[in-house]
Amino acid sequence: MGRSDSVGTPCSRKGSCGLAALNNGSWLEQDEADVSPAEFIGRLKLESIRVCPNGAFEFSFGDGDLFWGHWIQVYGTVQGGLQRTDIAG
Repeated sequence: MGRSDSVGTPCSRKGSCGLAALNNGSWLEQDEADVSPAEFIGRLKLESIRVCPNGAFEFSFGDGDLFWGHWIQVYGTVQGGLQRTDIAG
């Protein structure tokens, strides 16, 4: 496991339960089984980390085809920790 993978794993947990539920409720094909939060995290791929001088940061994950090729963005600040998760693109 590379350094970026170990850093990204805690960030991917921030929105995993809510986004897993969203995926299961709205994004599955008719024949697809629900995805557990653990499986959801396992399918994410950390693509980039951005840190701003003011302490804000953004982690971008490939969605593992959970949301048909969109990105999962996790935002926060060094002072406040993880704050929100969005689906982009």
